[in-house]
Amino acid sequence: MKMKVKVRNLSFILILLIMNGFSSENLINANETEITLKEIGEIDTNGSVMDVVVRNNIAFLADDINGFYIYDVSDPANPIELFHDASAGKANSIDIVGDLAFLAILFSGLKIYNISNLAAPVYLGSYEDSGAIVDIQVIDDIAYLSDHGSSSGDTAGIKLIDVTDPQNPFLIVNYRGGGKPSNLFVQNKTVFSADYVFGFEILSVSNLPSVHLLSKLERTSGFFGVYVENYYAYFTANSIIEKGLHIYDVKNNSDPTLMNIFPIEGNPCDLQVKDSIAFIADYENGLVMIDVSDPYSPIQLGNFSDGGKPFDVEIRGNIVYVADMDDGLEIIEIVGWGENNTDLVTNTINGYNVLFLSASFIPILFMIHYLKKRGEKSSLNI
Repeated sequence: MKMKVKVRNLSFILILLIMNGFSSENLINANETEITLKEIGEIDTNGSVMDVVVRNNIAFLADDINGFYIYDVSDPANPIELFHDASAGKANSIDIVGDLAFLAILFSGLKIYNISNLAAPVYLGSYEDSGAIVDIQVIDDIAYLSDHGSSSGDTAGIKLIDVTDPQNPFLIVNYRGGGKPSNLFVQNKTVFSADYVFGFEILSVSNLPSVHLLSKLERTSGFFGVYVENYYAYFTANSIIEKGLHIYDVKNNSDPTLMNIFPIEGNPCDLQVKDSIAFIADYENGLVMIDVSDPYSPIQLGNFSDGGKPFDVEIRGNIVYVADMDDGLEIIEIVGWGENNTDLVTNTINGYNVLFLSASFIPILFMIHYLKKRGEKSSLNI
């Protein structure tokens, strides 16, 4: 009888340890790792870098003064200029799809390049537009342009351009929501548009040329940046009212739910979110990192500022590329975060801390096995 009680007690302890494996104390998260932001490279274009996209250690820059740049950043401390086209003019945003580069040009529209030869890209075609194009995203041969509006006419809207033939792009539809669209995020035929006048719009583009409004946030001041990850939409607000990071649950795009507003005192512009960490380009305070794994309680992890004017960010591994309107492109390493991401994958399985559970379970399993054997021998000796 005593032997059975011991085995039962150990089995009960084993169950408690399994339950404890789900507890937050045993999970590895960014808060438990010391994070240091370190600048490891910089590119000064003598212009105003507004946007950056990085693919395979190649940085593609949109410069509001000097046009289009391509740099090899495989050695961040010694970036190499591969190409520059000043004729691209006031390039505000850029997207890369395969061997094609798409540039959004302020008051000029869209320009398309073949970049199969990085040292000698070939200009293919354009879509002329007089609006203030501030952002571009290209998905499934459609370029989504956000037009902030211009003084020359009522151009503001979200413009969908068919780029199936890069030499002859054409307008599919110009959706006018009545505001001033700033940045866009497109996924699963849904457009999340940050609007500088009223907040945001969520649009369905599954039945073009029709565009269906799913939801619209009406507020006294607007949003600038937007990013969507894991059914959460993150918006930056840099106007006076409720300045900061706004987090919405968008599981139901027709009825988004505000989860939290994390105040930021600077001037937050565009952002990216990776593995529940928000990287925000703050025009006044530099690069800001915020842990949003718990949307109800975000935590600022750190920031990097050297006096520039960050406008956009691109995340690749543990490297952050910051498009800075004053300092060009800044290349920043996140010391401690890259290793932590690896730990998160290899040391946790469905919430379990593998190292902790293994160290706890194995001795108990051996003990249970040993006690059972002793119990069997005791029964045979009776």
